[in-house]
Amino acid sequence: MGQRNFKHRHHIFQLITQYERLSEKRAVHFANEVPYVQLIDYFEGECLLERALEVAGHAIHQFPYSVEFQVRKAELLLENREPKEALTILDKAEVLSPGILPIALRRAEGIASLGLAEEAIDLLDELKAGAEPADLSSILGCEALIYEHLKEFEQMFY
Repeated sequence: MGQRNFKHRHHIFQLITQYERLSEKRAVHFANEVPYVQLIDYFEGECLLERALEVAGHAIHQFPYSVEFQVRKAELLLENREPKEALTILDKAEVLSPGILPIALRRAEGIASLGLAEEAIDLLDELKAGAEPADLSSILGCEALIYEHLKEFEQMFY
């Protein structure tokens, strides 16, 4: 287990070094999406949200039709308490792929972060009405987080 962890850390540090070299040259480009995902995960895990946002921006620049990177950037912006910017990114993602649940859930979080919790709950209620059973837990989890933010713990529980 330790050897595997060492190899993973070695790989990620090599990837960071490569990214920084490319970034200095203003030529960040990877052959596929995997290195971007690994870098974003690493920087987010280390609470380096600005760096994770930077990598997500490069990923979106290289893969402009990747909804995954759009949603990831919106998530990072929400973590960084930038809901207006997150909603702007989600608008772009919605154009690329309308009706995707992760986009709607992040939108509800962003709306709630702007102090419009009732509007966010209304959006989630609409999602619940047409949700597949497998998606319902994600919707309810998002709703619970909004109620927690409002300090309505009994509603959060239900």
